[in-house]
Amino acid sequence: MKTQNQSEKWQITYVTPIYGGWDLLVECKFNNLEDLDEIVSFCRTDSELSQWIEATTTLISTKKNYK
Repeated sequence: MKTQNQSEKWQITYVTPIYGGWDLLVECKFNNLEDLDEIVSFCRTDSELSQWIEATTTLISTKKNYK
């Protein structure tokens, strides 16, 4: 999924609703932590997304040999 304001530095690769303390899980692909800051800032400030987002929690994980 790509948005019109998004650069080629990052990409949303997976989204799914979940149950419990959070409502949505979003997986993103990015190259460095500055890109992660850009992703989170985009979600919090985009005029359409920010209407739906009340709060965010950011967790980082890695995949060995991720292609």
